[in-house]
Amino acid sequence: MTRATSALAEVVRALCDRRGSGADRRQTEELVEIKHPADADPVLSPEQAERLRAHRGLMRELDVNVAGVEVILHMHEDLRSMQRQFNEVLQAVVSGMRRRLAE
Repeated sequence: MTRATSALAEVVRALCDRRGSGADRRQTEELVEIKHPADADPVLSPEQAERLRAHRGLMRELDVNVAGVEVILHMHEDLRSMQRQFNEVLQAVVSGMRRRLAE
């Protein structure tokens, strides 16, 4: 077993408690991508680490399965994207109103 595979196995074990099914473990493994920086131990990006923390919290504390966690996290990402778009539109409206008032 390579270091990356071993690290991934540890992450999966941490995410899935003993009640988790083998299918949940396999699905969780597919969600994690180990990065291999040159001359360094395998690491997760900060985004991946945060995603794993969210997975763990939803699975352990709220008893959500892997498919449910993916739906929740996808909806959360969509919500954040829409918030950014809304802020951009609002900023454009404010800028346009300021230009008109300055005329």
